[in-house]
Amino acid sequence: MVAQREFSGRGHIDINDDSEMSYWTHQLSVTPAQLFAAVCAVGTSTRLVIQYLGIASA
Repeated sequence: MVAQREFSGRGHIDINDDSEMSYWTHQLSVTPAQLFAAVCAVGTSTRLVIQYLGIASA
């Protein structure tokens, strides 16, 4: 289980931070590769990444 951690910028995903990658892949039920591809495609905005991945609510 991934510990609930309050990140300084919930609105953005830092793919260079292993803890954030682990948190967001768990929260969004995606692989690290899928999350990385989404961030590369639309940027680090959590809202845009969720839209890109087609996730209804996270």
